[in-house]
Amino acid sequence: MGLLLLLALACNLSPRATLVFTTPQPTGNATPTDAVATLNAGEPSGRIAFVCQLDKLHNQICVMNADGSGQRVLVPWPTVQSYYPSFAPDGQSVIFASNRDGEFELYEVRLTGEISEIPTVNREVASPTISPDGEWILFTIVDLYGFSAIALTPRKGGTVTILYDRDGWDPTWSPDGSRILFAGRIEGRVQLFIMDRDGTHIQQVTNLDGVRGRNDWSSKDDLLSTYIGEASVYNRNIYTFGTHGERLTMITNGGDNLAPSFSPDGNWITFMSYRDHFKEKFGCEIYIMRVDGSDVRRLTSNEICDWQPRWGR
Repeated sequence: MGLLLLLALACNLSPRATLVFTTPQPTGNATPTDAVATLNAGEPSGRIAFVCQLDKLHNQICVMNADGSGQRVLVPWPTVQSYYPSFAPDGQSVIFASNRDGEFELYEVRLTGEISEIPTVNREVASPTISPDGEWILFTIVDLYGFSAIALTPRKGGTVTILYDRDGWDPTWSPDGSRILFAGRIEGRVQLFIMDRDGTHIQQVTNLDGVRGRNDWSSKDDLLSTYIGEASVYNRNIYTFGTHGERLTMITNGGDNLAPSFSPDGNWITFMSYRDHFKEKFGCEIYIMRVDGSDVRRLTSNEICDWQPRWGR
C-alpha cells in the first residue's frame, strides 16, 4: 500500500523526545551470493496481526491464528485509524501506529488487551517494528523536511535517532538485528536498500521498476521479499530474492498481491491479495503460501478489506 499517512506536519519537535542524526556512508553494491530457501513440509504456526476495516471507514488492529482461526479485534478503537501492526519477538504483543490522540503515534498492545503509548516525536509516524532482541523500535517519520525518514527509539520511547533522512520508509530488521532493509528513492525510482543498524554502509539491493516498499527479511537463508508492480493495472506480485538482489523469483502470478511477511520459521509467507474479489475496493483478503509460492490458502473472508498482515510467533 505504501505510506497511507501523507499528512501535513508541523515543524516543531516534541519536548518529550530528542532527535539525534547519524551520518550514513553509502558503499555501493557487494558481490552477489546465493540465497536459496529450504522448504519445509510442516504446517504453519504462530499468529498473524493485520488491519481490519470493520465499518469500511476505520482501520483497526486484528489478530488470528496462522490457519485463520481465532480472528478477533485486538485494538477496539472503532472511531480512529490504526495501521501497521507488527509482532514483538516473543509473540506476546503487537506494535502499531494510530491517531487516537490526534496525530499518529506508536502504541503497543499485549494479546491480553493492555495498551500503552510509546512516545516518540511530535510528527506523524508509521511502520514500526521491534528488534529481534526486543529492545528497540524502527519506524518511519512521515515527511521529515519534505522526505520520510527512518528512525530508531528504545522500545519504551525516549531519544529518537534518525538513521536515514533522504526519503526512506518501511524498515525491516535482519534476523540478527545487525542490519535494516528499507525502501527509498534513487534517481526518482523506489528501490530497496540495506544499511547497518547505525545508519551506515548503505547497499542498494534492487534495481527494478515497480518496487513499492512493504518488505520482509526471512529468518533463514538471507531471503528477502517484497511486492512489485503497478497499482493502476492491478498487477502487483510477490517476489523473493537474496540480499544483493540475486535469484529474483516471482512467487505469485496475478490477482494483485501485496505486503508479504515471512513466518517465524521462514517456510511460509502471508500476504494480502484481491485475487478472489479482483478490482473490488474492499476486496483484499489475507492469504498464506509456502515460500516457493505453492499451497496458497485464504485465511479471511469478509465484506471489508483485511490487509497489512505481519506474522509472529
